[in-house]
Amino acid sequence: MSAFDTWIKQKHPELLTEFNKLPQAKKTQTFYNWVKENHPDVILKEWPRVAKIRARHLMREVERE
Repeated sequence: MSAFDTWIKQKHPELLTEFNKLPQAKKTQTFYNWVKENHPDVILKEWPRVAKIRARHLMREVERE
């Protein structure tokens, strides 16, 4: 599971519920792309901060090895 999937399930479970209610034909796109199209504020405003924090955390883990 990607970091985005984990984060979105914790912070915006209502989006996952909305996505799961879509007809199967509309689920051909990924959940990330669907959020990007239908709820761009979540991707543009909230996710970049979380992703930067996660990237810094992962870099520290790599440096320790």
